[in-house]
Amino acid sequence: MKKFTLMVVALFSFGVMNAQTASKVAAYGSRTAHATTTTVQRNVSPVNPAAVIFSDNMDGDNTVIGLTARGYATYYRGTGLPGVSPTWFQGNPLNFISYNGADSSYVSANYNSVTGSNKIDNWLVLPSLSVGAGDSLSFWSQAPLASSYPDSLRIMYNATGATLPEDANWVELGRMVVNTNGQWERAAYEIPAASATGSIAIRYNVVQGGPSGLNSDLIGIDQIDVFSNVVANFDDCAGATDINSIFGGAVGITNNIGPFDNTTATTNGSDPSTGWECFGEPDGSGTAPELNNTVWFTFTGDGSNYFVESGNCAGVTNYISDGDTQFALYTGSCGSLTPVKCNEDGPSATAITYPAGFSFSTVAGTQYYLMVDGFSFQGAVATGQFCLKATKQTTVVCADPSITVGTVAANVTDLCFGDTLIVSATGAVTPNVGDYFGISWIISSADISASTDPLNDPALIATYTFTSPAPAISTRSFINDGTVAFLAPGATYFWTPIVFGNAAAAAVPQFLTDLTLDNACIVLGPSLQVNVLVDGDPLCSGVGINETAANAYGISSIFPVPAKDNVNFTINAKENSAVTISIKNNLGQEIVSRQVAVNKGKNALSFDLKGNAAGFYFINVSGDKGNYNVKFVKQ
Repeated sequence: MKKFTLMVVALFSFGVMNAQTASKVAAYGSRTAHATTTTVQRNVSPVNPAAVIFSDNMDGDNTVIGLTARGYATYYRGTGLPGVSPTWFQGNPLNFISYNGADSSYVSANYNSVTGSNKIDNWLVLPSLSVGAGDSLSFWSQAPLASSYPDSLRIMYNATGATLPEDANWVELGRMVVNTNGQWERAAYEIPAASATGSIAIRYNVVQGGPSGLNSDLIGIDQIDVFSNVVANFDDCAGATDINSIFGGAVGITNNIGPFDNTTATTNGSDPSTGWECFGEPDGSGTAPELNNTVWFTFTGDGSNYFVESGNCAGVTNYISDGDTQFALYTGSCGSLTPVKCNEDGPSATAITYPAGFSFSTVAGTQYYLMVDGFSFQGAVATGQFCLKATKQTTVVCADPSITVGTVAANVTDLCFGDTLIVSATGAVTPNVGDYFGISWIISSADISASTDPLNDPALIATYTFTSPAPAISTRSFINDGTVAFLAPGATYFWTPIVFGNAAAAAVPQFLTDLTLDNACIVLGPSLQVNVLVDGDPLCSGVGINETAANAYGISSIFPVPAKDNVNFTINAKENSAVTISIKNNLGQEIVSRQVAVNKGKNALSFDLKGNAAGFYFINVSGDKGNYNVKFVKQ
């Protein structure tokens, strides 16, 4: 009997412990089912040790008691009674694991801070700091993967050093919704005014919070830093800022760091004399590249492929002029650098903003140095703030079957004098292995689409610059104005796209011909034939097959070449008139016909060719002044 009693007590005690454990998990947990611990980004590299004012990797005790012992102040200012969880508590790896350190090494807060659907307002005030205007707060945060609750933070600053939330001198630096993509995300906010005893606070602030509310779940905060805005720290290679924190993580995830400011940066004798030949001074032509306000960054390769570019991000208040940066990448050591890559305008550049950016393969364990300069347009140097962004890319090896030049087209076949040819490749996929990879275009005197060594093909005339990574649409242009000696009017030429990888170069390359291609790692597209016509060519003046149509009608600018689902073209009319336009196949059978009233000058038209077989077709324009025919090819 005594033994049975002991067993009952033991079972009862075990049940009590399980109930307590379950209650604690609920109090410190998430409202989102199946919280993940598998897609976290881990990185232990500080951003810039030389510029750190304050740094806490949150590896210590992150209970309210532990935070207070480290100099933090915590406050509950929610409405109603406090909930079952503390204002701030140790991270729970059942929700997600930490940004760095042990799995639970982050501070957390959740919906159970309040009861019902009351407002959550939990303050985490950093220890008092001596800061300057332009210094910045940086921290990493995340919410549970795929959470449907919009947890939000507000970032506060008080230059008087007061910590109580009721103080009238708090100013808001910004607010944010915490990301739910299963990754730690960095945020940065600029300090607006200097203080010898400045207070910075991160507020978990949610209306309609609590277990009955609609907007709160759980948030984690990790790796809190405050950085000095001292440009001299990275004004030369020796003081390069460590940016390892934006490398690593999952493929396709973009990590940001910054802002950085080059306004008071300089160039001096320690900057290298080579490796920046692609810079665009004085007017974008690159005829006289120069260095002006250079700043430096460093990181260590991990063997992966990355796309790195500059851009805007949280905390930027004075974005660099026109977003116009220039990149030069090096290996080696300061004072003995080896050029790796150079870029003047990256693939994200537009007609109004010009951020630098390029893709490259890193070598594991190799230290890299990135020099960033502002473009000087005829002496006006781009200055201001910018951020750096790194995106890890899937490795595409040379034998990958997905490699393609994409869909290739030209806007004309017959290029009239004074007109512009535009060739394009849409949806290209390139290898991304080796020192150089990307997409470019070749001009030749014959079709080279089957060439196995295009840069040594006897038909080669010229190449364009190459782009890495390949943009969604790669375009190149040529103006038929007689000024390019090697493309004289009155001849036929071919434009061919090429994607390549594993290329090498003795110096910093700009054009495809500056590279040594690995011909086992190239894919050529179709060679687009273009007739470059002389000034006054009959095809451009309205003279066609039927001479009675001379000076009446003409057809030009047929595109795409070859045509696919549609054919687009321009009718050139001497005067206003009514015409019949028909499309016929090579047997003379009419495919489609349309009555059109054309105006004097150029008239743009388009015909649907869906459902018609590939082959030769003719466009016929017929009016009271005669007939005009032109042939085109449908793919």
